[in-house]
Amino acid sequence: MSRSKYVSVGDTGGLILDSKYDDFATNAAVAELRDKIVEVRDEIKRASVAGTRLSPKTNLFVEHLPERSTLSIATSYVEGQVSYGIDHGWVSVSNDGWESKTNGARSSTEYGAIRRLCAWSDGTFVALTYQGNIIRFDDINLSNLHETLNTDGKVSSSINISFWEDGINRIVLVGDYEQDTSYAPKLYLSLDGGDTFNVILEGKTGFVNNHWHATCYDKFSGTIWASQGDGSSATTYYSADLGKTWEEASITVSGKTSYAQPTLILPFPDRVVFGRDGAGIPPGLDQWVRGEKKTPSEIKLPSPAFEFRMEHGSH
Repeated sequence: MSRSKYVSVGDTGGLILDSKYDDFATNAAVAELRDKIVEVRDEIKRASVAGTRLSPKTNLFVEHLPERSTLSIATSYVEGQVSYGIDHGWVSVSNDGWESKTNGARSSTEYGAIRRLCAWSDGTFVALTYQGNIIRFDDINLSNLHETLNTDGKVSSSINISFWEDGINRIVLVGDYEQDTSYAPKLYLSLDGGDTFNVILEGKTGFVNNHWHATCYDKFSGTIWASQGDGSSATTYYSADLGKTWEEASITVSGKTSYAQPTLILPFPDRVVFGRDGAGIPPGLDQWVRGEKKTPSEIKLPSPAFEFRMEHGSH
């Protein structure tokens, strides 16, 4: 997987949200994001051929941290330049762009090793483990560590968890993700930073891979977005009432359900951008432009914003 500050392009071509992107919240920045993704993609190709390492980029940049093994950088709502992550198996903090760090506890816990994490504005944490559990703790030493959601191992991927804090709610969205399944995958919502969860949607069961791809809280409209894969189960859902009722996006290309299972959903002030999965369609970005409607009444996919002319697989 190639990693950037804002998105990762997965091994099979899906686009995955990594961290905060608020400074891209302008119309012009969508084009800049597109150009930078191409730039990073081309550099990855050149580095692969030459056997060299990647160099940092501005805004959207490939994170190469010298002599570091940073598996995950936390989404953080803590004020200042502080950054948290999992580095060489430690829960760590850095104040200088990871030129140096302070280690806390090991990231392996009785509930599984930490896979994705978020630091809330009060300095406490919520995290997803490799065993598919959600845990809470107070600091990098894992003080007051406890489990708040046990999915029985049904969350085996980190692409379908997202975090948001707006000063009132601390939102966590996470969905079941397994391969070769036939059960209805559950989508969970927490409004209190991961202390409690409710199931807000159960997905379709029309395919052998029924799992959640991308989840997102749209701060500009209060809409929850979620996409399910694969095959005939592929659907992009949206809810304007925190999951009480749901609508589905319309697919305009017959037989190409992959358009409905994006692996990345990004809200901007004037549009929502969807990063495509693979499975026989050109990788790229689709979009829904808000226009005069703050919340959607209808979404049609694909509505191309940008396409990569290359082939990839699917998640």
